[in-house]
Amino acid sequence: MEDQERDQTEYINPNHGIYHLATESDGLMTDFWDQIYKLKLNEEVVLAISKLIWPEFIEKDGFIFLEENYELNYYEELIAEGDPNIEATINTTYLDRIIFPKSEVSDGKVWDKIGRLLVQTWVAKAQLCFPNKKFKAEFQWYSDDGDPGIYICQDWRYE
Repeated sequence: MEDQERDQTEYINPNHGIYHLATESDGLMTDFWDQIYKLKLNEEVVLAISKLIWPEFIEKDGFIFLEENYELNYYEELIAEGDPNIEATINTTYLDRIIFPKSEVSDGKVWDKIGRLLVQTWVAKAQLCFPNKKFKAEFQWYSDDGDPGIYICQDWRYE
C-alpha cells in the first residue's frame, strides 16, 4: 500500500513527468493521456478539478461571483464597507491554497501556465452564463511572498 501511495504522490507532483509531458511533448499525446490514466484519479478529484477549470457562477444584486467563493456574511461586510471592487475581492482565488503548495513548484512558469488557462476558461464560462455582461480576469502574484492567484469580475467599461 505504501508503494502505491508513494507512486501516486510522485505522479501528482507538478515537477514530475506528467507536467513535462504536457509542456514538452513532441506531439505524442498518447504518452500524456497514458500518464493521466496512471494517476487513477477518483471521481471526486476529477469533479473538483473540473470545477476549478469550468467554475459555477452566481448572481447577487447584479454582481457575479464564483459559487465556491461566495459567502453571504462576507458579501454583506464588503457591501457595508463600500468595497468598490467587491467582485474581484470575493472572486480572488489563491491557487497555491487549492492545487498544490507553492513550495512544491520549482518553476514559476507552471503557475503562469495554469493562471493563463484559468483566465481564459473562467471568462469563457462567465460569458456563456451571462451573455449580456462583459468580464475580465487576471492572473497575478499577490503579496511579498508571491502567492499565485486569479480573479474575475465584470468589465464595467463596457456597461
